[in-house]
Amino acid sequence: MVRKWLGLVLLVLSAGRAPGQGMTYKLTIGPAVLPSPVLKYHLLPDSFDVTPGNAAMLYYRAFSPEWEGWRRQPGLQDKINEALQASPNALPRAELDWVLNSKQLQELDLAARREYCDWGFTTRVKQEGIGMLLPEIQRFRAFANVLALRTRFELADKDFGKAAYSLQTGFALGKDVANAPLLINALVGIAIATVQAGQVDQWLQTPGSPNLYWSLTELPRPFIGLSRPLSGERLWLYAEVPQARDLEKKPLNSQQTQELVDGLVRLMHLEDRSSDAEARLLLMGLALKFYPQARKELIAEGRKPEDIDAMPIFQVYVIHALRRYFNLQDDLFKWYTLPYAQALPGLERADQDIRKARQRLEAIPFVDLLPAIVKVYTAYARLDRRIAAQRCVEAIRLYAASHDGRLPEALSQITEVPVPEDPMLGKPFDYHASGNHATLHAATPPHTVSANELTYELTLKP
Repeated sequence: MVRKWLGLVLLVLSAGRAPGQGMTYKLTIGPAVLPSPVLKYHLLPDSFDVTPGNAAMLYYRAFSPEWEGWRRQPGLQDKINEALQASPNALPRAELDWVLNSKQLQELDLAARREYCDWGFTTRVKQEGIGMLLPEIQRFRAFANVLALRTRFELADKDFGKAAYSLQTGFALGKDVANAPLLINALVGIAIATVQAGQVDQWLQTPGSPNLYWSLTELPRPFIGLSRPLSGERLWLYAEVPQARDLEKKPLNSQQTQELVDGLVRLMHLEDRSSDAEARLLLMGLALKFYPQARKELIAEGRKPEDIDAMPIFQVYVIHALRRYFNLQDDLFKWYTLPYAQALPGLERADQDIRKARQRLEAIPFVDLLPAIVKVYTAYARLDRRIAAQRCVEAIRLYAASHDGRLPEALSQITEVPVPEDPMLGKPFDYHASGNHATLHAATPPHTVSANELTYELTLKP
C-alpha cells in the first residue's frame, strides 16, 4: 500500500550512513578542460534522440520474464553491488559484462527516449486511494544498479560517449519513475538518480575524462519536482472516504453517516492496530468534543443555525476536521514551491503545527496521514546538493587545467565558470586546500540530522 512504502523508501535513501554520520566521497581527480562543444556529453537524453510515445509501455516491457533470469541467480545482486564499489581494474568482467549488450537494458534505453511518461496512476489513485498497490516500483531500483554497472564498465574502457548514454538512461529513468502523483514514486526516482550520481563521481575521477561542468549545470534544478507527486496527496482522501466529497451540501441520513464512520475507521487502521470498537469510540468522543466549536465556526461564516442543527453531530465534526486538515496540508505544501534553504524554516513551523494539532486531537484521523514532510523534502534536496557539489569539483578540475595543475586556494579564485552555492544552505560550500589535497564540505542543515552532511575529499594528480 502507498503509505506503507513511504517510511521504507526514506530508510533506503538513508542507507549507507552510520548513525550521526554524513556522506564522504573520496575522489582522485585530474585537470580537465571543457569538451568541444561544451555540451557534448548530455546527462539527460538529447531532444534529437527523443521519439514519440509513452515511455511507461517500454519500461514495463523491460520486465519481460525472458529478460529477468539474472534476478533469480543466487548471489548475483550482491556481486553487482560489490562491482559498483570496485576499482576499474578489478571489475568482474567475466561474470558481469553481459550488461554491456543486455537487450533488457536496451529496452530501458528506448523508454528513456520517449517524449513522455504516463503511468496512468492518477485515475487509479482516485479510485483505490491510499491502499493502491505498487509491486513494480521498488524493482526499478534494481534496473538503476545494472545501468550504473554498465556505465562503470564503459568508464573503465574510457568510452565516454557510451558512458554518457548510459547515464542519460539512468537519470531519465529516475525522472520518469518520479513522474507520478505519488510521493513513493518520487522517492524511488530520487534513489535511482542518486545511484547514477555515484557514477558521475566515477566519471570525474576517470583519467582523461572530459569536464562535465556544463552538462551538470544543464540538469533541471530541482532535478525532480514535487508538484506532481504532491498532487496525489490531494487525490486519495476522497477514494477512501467518498462521503467527504459532498459533506457540506446537505445532511446525511443514518446510512450515510454510518458509511462515513466506517470510512474513517478504515483510515485509522492504516496508522494503528486499534480495534474497530476502540476506533469508533474515539471518533464519537472527538465528535462530542469538537461539535460546539465546529457549529460556532460554521455559523460565523454565514450558515443558518437550523441548517447546521439538521446535520448529524458526527457530520458537523468531520466538516470541521477536514477543513482543519486541508489548512494544515496547504500550510505544509506551500513551502515546496521555494528553494530548500528558504523553505526549511517554514516547513519546520508547519511540522510543529501538525504535531500540536495531533496532540490536541484536531483533524483526527486525517492529520495522522500527512507525510513526514521535512524528511521527504530533505531527501529531494540531498540529490540537488550532490549535483551542485559535483559542479564544484568540475570547476576545480577546470581551474587546475589552466593553472599548471594546481588547486585553487579558494573557490572565489575560480573565474572560468560560476561556482554553485550549496542549495541546502543557500551559501557557498566550505572549501579548504593544501598542496594537492582539498576538501569540499556542506554542513548539516538546521533542524535536520547530521547524516545530511556532505564532504568531498579531493586529491589532484597532474
